[in-house]
Amino acid sequence: MNRLILTIVFFAVALGLGLGVLLPKYQRFELFQAGIEKKDIELQYKEEKISQLRTISGELKENQESLSKILTALPVTPSVPSLFNFLQRTSSETGLVLENIDLDGIAPLEESSELKATRIKLQIVGSYSAFKDFLSALENSARIFEVKNISFSAPKEEEKSFSFSLSIIAHSY
Repeated sequence: MNRLILTIVFFAVALGLGLGVLLPKYQRFELFQAGIEKKDIELQYKEEKISQLRTISGELKENQESLSKILTALPVTPSVPSLFNFLQRTSSETGLVLENIDLDGIAPLEESSELKATRIKLQIVGSYSAFKDFLSALENSARIFEVKNISFSAPKEEEKSFSFSLSIIAHSY
């Protein structure tokens, strides 16, 4: 009977020590395994994101020509010298003489919009057909122009040239 009691006591002590030592280790193991599962889910999410970004990057490379056209139409910065150069070159190519060009200001198009409006006033001289060609060139250019106001004065009898005044808005980001 002593042996039986002694065996039960040793078994209870061994069980208590086993539970006291092994249970915390088992709980840590479970926490560690849960952390691994969480990291696996995060890794899968990040791999999906990278895959989506690669797909988008490929689409951007395929549409590079279209995107460059958009950047030409709506440049990131309102480069006033290049804009003045374009207007000077276009007016001379269409047979007009650019007498005066003034920057009337750069301001947001609307309060909630990221678009900026560069307002320009032009005074040009030439024939009516040349003026129509100039407006057509503005309309067909890659940049987005908006003609806000046109006024003109009729030629004097000895002259055959009209004098045109325009207010133009060029859009940019």
